Amino acid sequence: MNSGISKKRQKHIQKLADKHTNSGEKNRGFRNGNTLATIYTAIVGIVAFFAMLLTSNHAGIDNTHSIFTGVVLILTGILSARYLIRTSQKEILKRNSRILLICLVSTLAIILFALWLIAFSTDTFIPRLFIKSNIQTDIVALNFPSLVAPALITLMIGVKAGISVGLGLTILTMIFGFNGSNANVDICAHTQLLVSGALGSIILPFVLRKAYRRTHILKAFFVTQLIQAIAVSIIVISGYIGSSSEAMWMALLYVLVFSIVSVLLSFFITIIFLPILEHIFACTSNVRLNEFCDLRHPLLVRLSSEAEGTFHHCIQVATLAANAAERIGANSFIARVGGYFHDIGKLSKPYFFVENTSIAQSASVHDNISPSMSALVIMSHTKDGVALGAHYKMPPPILDIIRQHHGTTTIAFFLNKARKLAEKNAAAGLPEETIDESLYRYPGPTPESKEAGIVMLADSVEAASRSLDKPTPAKLDALVRNIINQKILDGQLDNCELTNRDIAIIKSVFTVSLTNSLHARIPYPSPEDAEAETHAPVETIADFDKTPVITETAPASEE
Repeated sequence: MNSGISKKRQKHIQKLADKHTNSGEKNRGFRNGNTLATIYTAIVGIVAFFAMLLTSNHAGIDNTHSIFTGVVLILTGILSARYLIRTSQKEILKRNSRILLICLVSTLAIILFALWLIAFSTDTFIPRLFIKSNIQTDIVALNFPSLVAPALITLMIGVKAGISVGLGLTILTMIFGFNGSNANVDICAHTQLLVSGALGSIILPFVLRKAYRRTHILKAFFVTQLIQAIAVSIIVISGYIGSSSEAMWMALLYVLVFSIVSVLLSFFITIIFLPILEHIFACTSNVRLNEFCDLRHPLLVRLSSEAEGTFHHCIQVATLAANAAERIGANSFIARVGGYFHDIGKLSKPYFFVENTSIAQSASVHDNISPSMSALVIMSHTKDGVALGAHYKMPPPILDIIRQHHGTTTIAFFLNKARKLAEKNAAAGLPEETIDESLYRYPGPTPESKEAGIVMLADSVEAASRSLDKPTPAKLDALVRNIINQKILDGQLDNCELTNRDIAIIKSVFTVSLTNSLHARIPYPSPEDAEAETHAPVETIADFDKTPVITETAPASEE
């Protein structure tokens, strides 16, 4: 299949591709999913409870009177996060791997929070040496990088999930705001946690929703932390009303310094854990997808040199798919990368595909083989593409697009060719042959995500638009509508959650994009016309002065 891969490696990759293609359990939850989800969340609650006791004991605070309040806060935070996820992104609760991911990230955030507080309460911790009052201690200590959890969840699952988890953890981590001896400090700490946590949980996911580089993540942390620092500073100033201005400015200085420390810690922790969690839970962030957007990727370089027609087709499909995905609110990065790589399986036999056939070639390779064999070769490019993508460690959503971009459609050209050949043989007196349509139908499955459905439509529309003799906006609009309606009637879009509104927008985007890319051009003059124009007499100003002026009252026929 791939001359750059050893035979042993080819066999291994092919087994992976077969397993990926034939497995129907990839999105299936574990048995007793509700029981497992309950166990996951219970672990989060238990970890939070013991973290609260550990930090209290280490700091020498008698927190026994606050245990009941702490348990209530833990349960409230967990239930709030679950309720928000259920109302905003319900499909997450159907996948145990996503529930486990959320619980694991939440547990990680709680443990890091507890470790930070323990380190801060130690006298040998350098910043502690410069802090004189309890209120300053709490302001600095609670300014921990609380943005890690919503950042990781947003990058791997989505904005709504990031907000839900962030708000839930904001309520839960208020258990660390008890001082045990100073009620004013408790109020200040709880207010700071609630305000800064809520602001960070809401603002950060929206800022991160289109981040695809590590520098974007760092900028998002700085923007969010700046807003949090402003809010905390207001709380600090209100807490120092009536006190010395020197103490207030010192507290504000600590807020500023540790806000910067918080940003850097949040960034490094996120960058360290993001690829690990992506690999374990088969999640894909835009940061990882951005690595496959580079046209210098080895597969795209091979495609441009070995299958140039397919390469240009993939670039156009990626552009169409990304534009449509952006308009309907789907992941434009997945759609673009899926468009780039959806046809990489054609590298195994590039000249079996018409777009890679030279104009000088008078005969097609399909003229010498049976229609069923031609269909088998054509259909194999999805399976070969999955194998090649697995070899290059492509993310699961991209492998799904490669596998699903033809769904269960038929290869109509070779099916009709087989039927005509059967009719011709029957007319010649040969035994009648029954055509098995399943031999000319892709194995599927049909697209299972919005992005896969968009790439399927973009692939069909872009390929069909090349067959138009003189494309006009009206012709392209009719072509787009006809192809998309056929896919709908054939049931190819039943499992990808595209709504009627989404499909209407996709039709409009495709028509406009194809009209712009296939626009008519001004014909260049022939060499004879150019030479005649060169020798034509040049008009002078005097010639223009002799031209009669046509007034507005002159009839149009006289012009």
